[in-house]
Amino acid sequence: MTDYLQDSARPPLNPPPFSAWSAGPAMPEPPLAPRSSAAALASSLNELLAGIAARRIPHLDALRIRLQEVHAGTELAELQHCLKIVQDSAGGLDVLSARAGGEAADEFLRQVAALAENTHQLTLVGGSFLQRNQPVSSVARAVCMGLKLESAALAERILQGMRWLHEMEQDVIERRGSATAEVSQLALRELARRGGVLQERLHRMDRLCGHARSALELAEQFYALRSALCETLQRRVRPRSRRLHEVLRPLLGVDAKPPQPAELMAVVDARHDLEVVLTEAGADMGRLRAYDRELTVHLFEMGRALQPAA
Repeated sequence: MTDYLQDSARPPLNPPPFSAWSAGPAMPEPPLAPRSSAAALASSLNELLAGIAARRIPHLDALRIRLQEVHAGTELAELQHCLKIVQDSAGGLDVLSARAGGEAADEFLRQVAALAENTHQLTLVGGSFLQRNQPVSSVARAVCMGLKLESAALAERILQGMRWLHEMEQDVIERRGSATAEVSQLALRELARRGGVLQERLHRMDRLCGHARSALELAEQFYALRSALCETLQRRVRPRSRRLHEVLRPLLGVDAKPPQPAELMAVVDARHDLEVVLTEAGADMGRLRAYDRELTVHLFEMGRALQPAA
């Protein structure tokens, strides 16, 4: 049997209800190729589930824990706070008051000082975020690949189990019409009971597989968007923040003279350029936080589903 399947190769699971096994007469069917008995199929399915519990479940749990550990290091709140503070400071800068003199000019200088400090803080926090991104993303990619392979392997085994389950039902249906002795009827009812138990175990495995795939999809989207945000910070936000910081610096000197129109225009232009990319980065950050929360929920649900499956 092939070890791994592509995710798209797995059809939806629609197993026959075991509660219907003992109801109604057996329907005539065309001749079929010989197949294993229901008892043998039940034994094979039980071994399959035991193998999943012994090997696949521990692997999935280890990957879930590793992804949680990697994800726990994602510090988004501080960066989002810095982005917002700079955007608010830049938006509140009253450039026209700079040449008014008196208190208005003093207030403008206080706004400039605050904006310069905030842009500097964004540079520090953004730089730290960028520095952590590469190793975190590399580990996350490796974990996601492992999660993809393990969930595909689990899906393949669940599909095999569903096929055996269906063959088991067909065998019981065929034997039910000819079984007249009480002991035979008891044996068939016991097989139906075992089939119901095995079906429920398969359903639990399928729910676990669904949580694993959801966590995988969200993790891939999260880290792709995180990398895109890092690219925005590196290529667009950082140089524009530095530029604004540079044009503000001459206005804050001890012997600084009242700003000239050209200096104020440089501030206006630099502020506008920074505000544009901050808006884009803020939108990306909002989406990233949403993925962050959803991924955390799915990892938690995956952990819950792993407990009874073990």
